[in-house]
Amino acid sequence: MRWPKNCIYALVDPRDGKINYVGKSSTGKKRPISHTDPSRLMTRTRKNNWIRKLLRLGLKPRLEVLWAWSDSEPLPSVDAINETERYYIKHARLRGYDILNGTDGGDGGDTGGGRARRRKVIAVNLTTHETRVYDYVTATAADGFSPSKVTAVCRGHRVSHQGHLFRYLIGQCPPKVNRRVRRVKVHHHGESAREFGSVREAANFIGADASLVSRVINGHIKSVNGYRVESLSNWRHK
Repeated sequence: MRWPKNCIYALVDPRDGKINYVGKSSTGKKRPISHTDPSRLMTRTRKNNWIRKLLRLGLKPRLEVLWAWSDSEPLPSVDAINETERYYIKHARLRGYDILNGTDGGDGGDTGGGRARRRKVIAVNLTTHETRVYDYVTATAADGFSPSKVTAVCRGHRVSHQGHLFRYLIGQCPPKVNRRVRRVKVHHHGESAREFGSVREAANFIGADASLVSRVINGHIKSVNGYRVESLSNWRHK
């Protein structure tokens, strides 16, 4: 059977045939398979605990397609796709299955993570420079990304993830800076220096977290994403 690219899928316990998790994918089988990735299993959730137990027994969740959209037809709206996911989660629960989803569906994942994971995120393909906006960090999971690694990139703990750069669109994690720092200058090899009115503006231009830009200004690191940054005032970041 050819696995559909866009679908609602289930993770089934191979021991009793019961559905334990329902999700959606826009990357075919890649998304459901990613649930057994060791890096994703580091987060303690009911789903991950179940999968880790299966792996210790030498087993893996069985994958099933619950609903699929034709690759030859336009996809419905995001709201309609999310509603379909919510329907199948609700339907499975009504059938008596102990669904391990952390939410009722429609938000792209079950990893939780508080307010930061509910911020809008923009993804930039470092090869094609194409951009995509996600309503939540967890929504990136539908395209095969790891929400925890996306968060790490947004916070400046990672440079990129799967060839993409991520940053928060609204409410970006504020660095602990001295607010008296205003103008900064950005240098890049072979390009003219550019001035910005704030560290945040420079960070958005560079495509990095503002805290990393602050570290460059303070001399803690030499550059970020190939850019050198200097303060045009006498004040320094804390």
